Order: sequence, then structure tokens, then C-alpha cells
Amino acid sequence: MFSGLGSETMDGGTGIDTIDHTVWDGAYTFNMPTGLNSFGGEIYLNFEIAKMGDGNDTVAGNNEDNTIFGGLGNDILEGGNGIDKLSGGIGNDTITS
Repeated sequence: MFSGLGSETMDGGTGIDTIDHTVWDGAYTFNMPTGLNSFGGEIYLNFEIAKMGDGNDTVAGNNEDNTIFGGLGNDILEGGNGIDKLSGGIGNDTITS
């Protein structure tokens, strides 16, 4: 899937799905349980893997087994209720399960 301009909802559906923001170098917030994120008007649902870019990112995992990569920057990563793999990358990161 590719997210374009405007408001949209992207649903990963069943299986293991990845949201990839590695090309974005600004601060980014992604709340996996609600799908809400820094890009107003866009909702990303049912994703289990999040790859972030070089900004100071905040990502909250959902009830699935999440894999979250913070990338560069001072990131805040929260795993949620699944069996999660969290990697902050380079920076002063805060990681909670």
C-alpha cells in the first residue's frame, strides 16, 4: 500500500503488516491501537511492524506481537500487550513493554 495526499484509512487486515516511515526524518507519532498518527486525517489500522525514520518518534504498540524500530532520534517506544521486539536505534530512547 502507498499513502498519498489527503485523508484515508489504511487497514493491514490479517497477517503481519509493516508501516514504513524510514524516509521521514521529522518527529512522528503513531498510536497502533487507534491508528492515529502525525499525519492528520490518516488512520493506519492492523499493522504489527513499525519502522520509523530519523526524527524523535513516539510509537505505542497494540495487543499484537509488535516489532518497532525507532531509527535515529530520541524515541519513545511502548510495546503494548503482545510479545514485542523494540529497538530504539541511535539516540536517547525510552522503551517500555
